[in-house]
Amino acid sequence: MKKKVEPDPTLGFDGFTKSINPFTLKLYRTLLDNRLAGKYAHLSDQAFLLEMGLLIEEEGKAIPTKVAVLLFGQDRFVRQILPRPVWIIRE
Repeated sequence: MKKKVEPDPTLGFDGFTKSINPFTLKLYRTLLDNRLAGKYAHLSDQAFLLEMGLLIEEEGKAIPTKVAVLLFGQDRFVRQILPRPVWIIRE
């Protein structure tokens, strides 16, 4: 059974557009378009993220998932989700 990815209710799409790193999103879209022969090239950023399941429509708003913020978010927004690094030390 797949676990549902919970949206981050503190950000609507407008807030998300301010919190994303546009270079990272553009780079990812370029790499994906090259690999898939431009399958998603005609979509806006919001439509692309909805299609990829990185935005969830809720009460008429497009809300980014935590995964979307982790993939494309500015550093300070990523740190809100992962407030401190986790180190695994093997001896």
